[in-house]
Amino acid sequence: MSVAGVLTQSCPDVQVLLHAPPYRMPPMSLGELWFVIILAVLTIPVAAVPVIFVTVQFVGVHGSGFDQYNGKVNPDEYYARTAGLVNMITEDGKTELFRVNSRDGGAMILDRNQGMVDRIFLMEGYTPLGLSRFLPPMSTWDRVADIMNAKYRIVVDRETGSISVRKAEGYAPRGFVVGDALVARSEDEARAALSDPGFDYMKTAVFEDPPPVILRDTATYRSTVRFDSYDLNEIRLSVETGKAGYLVLSEVYYPGWRATVDGVETDIMRCDWCLRAIPLSAGRHAVVLEFSPPSFRTGAWISLLTFGCSAAGVALLRRRRGNQHTKPEKERV
Repeated sequence: MSVAGVLTQSCPDVQVLLHAPPYRMPPMSLGELWFVIILAVLTIPVAAVPVIFVTVQFVGVHGSGFDQYNGKVNPDEYYARTAGLVNMITEDGKTELFRVNSRDGGAMILDRNQGMVDRIFLMEGYTPLGLSRFLPPMSTWDRVADIMNAKYRIVVDRETGSISVRKAEGYAPRGFVVGDALVARSEDEARAALSDPGFDYMKTAVFEDPPPVILRDTATYRSTVRFDSYDLNEIRLSVETGKAGYLVLSEVYYPGWRATVDGVETDIMRCDWCLRAIPLSAGRHAVVLEFSPPSFRTGAWISLLTFGCSAAGVALLRRRRGNQHTKPEKERV
């Protein structure tokens, strides 16, 4: 990998962002709120519920969550510190999909989760739950950044305490086609293959589960991969390849994603430790990936059923309590 340029002069607002305040959970979660409502309905008059709700929120916001919800920094001014860098990246992103390696230890060129704010693909991503596999174990960090489609990368000068951004060449595109499958017999074997400095991820894909068709063509493929649309839960591509191969996507593999090729449902394979691969025959293909996990639909039905049963139970208990209060005095004795 070579460096095409250092961007500190064109982006003077690049700086080290250290010691940002830690994230703290909100004072009340939805589960706790639902519990308070149920408890209130069962034990106190309905008219008191709004008072309790407002009181709990007031104590939470002005107590444990005061600093989090009442910061003294204007968000517009806070994010304006890196406006030049963000504008450059977003403008470049209009014609190409790529990621940004924004962190090196405690040094950051963009703030925590700023990728979501400015719609920038960050290698670090965002999730409250860390995946066990989200970066391939390549021989060097530059090769990790290459296979993860990182076009812009942080550069830290630890002697001077300054940072800059560099524009890389030779990084992998977001999608490409390879013709060689290496099937590893174990996790250790897959890690060893990927960490070999001579491993060429643009020709070979490492699988831990055998693909439907095992190809052994190590030649560089002439193929065209075009992203027609890219949304949170759906990716549409047009792919043309002269020979059968594997469409490798620099997208983290995760259960729940489904794929169709020319309208026919196709398995998404995990390759190169944590990326996605889809087998393709020679020719032109319309590829669609959609995030539609069965667990979400199952969970939605369970939640609706639970809510319905809870509402019915509360209504039944209140009706019984009402009947007890309306019984004649002699019956209650």
